Amino acid sequence: LLDLCSIYRTLLADADGLYDPSHYNDRLLLGLKGTMSEAELHILKSRMHQGMWNKAARGEILNHPPIGYVRSVSARNGAGDYVIDPDEQVQSVVRLVFDQFVRRGSVSGLLRWLVREDVKLPVRPISGPQRGELQWRRPNRATLLNMLHHPMYAGAYRWGHCEIDPRKKAAGRARTGRVLHAYDECRVLIHDRFPAYISWDAFEEIQHKLTENSNVAKGFSAPRGG
Repeated sequence: LLDLCSIYRTLLADADGLYDPSHYNDRLLLGLKGTMSEAELHILKSRMHQGMWNKAARGEILNHPPIGYVRSVSARNGAGDYVIDPDEQVQSVVRLVFDQFVRRGSVSGLLRWLVREDVKLPVRPISGPQRGELQWRRPNRATLLNMLHHPMYAGAYRWGHCEIDPRKKAAGRARTGRVLHAYDECRVLIHDRFPAYISWDAFEEIQHKLTENSNVAKGFSAPRGG
């Protein structure tokens, strides 16, 4: 900006005075002010991040609840907590998902059974005109995996499971660079934070089974050329 203003002899002004970037003294002063402003922004950003980490360590950063949970009625100004969905049919379907995964032993088997039995998943949209209203949608693999991997169903609070790695970001693609961490590798994991659908032991058994299935799938991948 300073180079451009000096070429076109454009003056810069702030609350302290008027500056000509084509003059050395004014350019030096503008550079010092820019450096100080950058340092101030860095300090403010660091304090905001530290405050967010402290809040997460207390289990108080809550985004959108997963399927089977709703924000409590007493929540005000973004505060509050998550409770089990009061709809009994929603509760029964969520418990059915976990029970049938234990019986079927795989996400694919669970998905086939749900589709065959015409079991729909309860979803409450987080945006749009029908926000918060209960809807029943066809199950899919991504949604089932998210439910089975989410420790909240075992009553635990997690934070930091999805982070951005600058080294993996692609230019012009805002959603790139995301790194997903396992529940035991998150920055924060607090047990007995929410009402649970399953026990913690049952949740760990499910994670072990998912990992085991993934390793088996890697060993029997599709044949390649040759």
